[in-house]
Amino acid sequence: MEFDGPEVDPITFDMVLRADLGVNPIKELDKWRDYVRKGKRAVLIIGNRPFSNNAFVITKINETYKNIDNRGNVLSIEVTVDMMEYPITIKTTKKTTQNTAKKATASNSSNTSKKKSGTITITVQSVNIRNGPGTSYKILGIASKNNTLTVYEKKGDWYHLGSGKYITASTKYSTFKGVS
Repeated sequence: MEFDGPEVDPITFDMVLRADLGVNPIKELDKWRDYVRKGKRAVLIIGNRPFSNNAFVITKINETYKNIDNRGNVLSIEVTVDMMEYPITIKTTKKTTQNTAKKATASNSSNTSKKKSGTITITVQSVNIRNGPGTSYKILGIASKNNTLTVYEKKGDWYHLGSGKYITASTKYSTFKGVS
């Protein structure tokens, strides 16, 4: 993995994993170690908002076992987690020739059963892309400012981007340009 670019930053968190707060410190730490081994990247959510337009990868974990009871149960672990920002690229619309557009229309009947209704351009720093039309659906990624995305239809207050991806249709976050 490459961690290059002007906006790519390291970040460090100090945390305490405590059993009395409903966390199994050992199981949680095992998950994080697995993330380190596999180089798993994910959007960092603090509160209910993305911390950055990019994903993060855990690069290092330091752990201190603070409280262990007389049966050997770990009650708390102090953890320092080092993460590195990992750039995410969002696919933007591509210009196609008439021949490639015809081939795509002929071969991609699953997505083209709904014709393109237009494009949106993101006007704010970032907007969540979800797997359904609503804020209760899982966040799949983020569209960044000036990204242009293809819209196939509008479902209520949400645009359907195809392949099970949705983004808010609010004019606070994007501008819509219909197909002419």
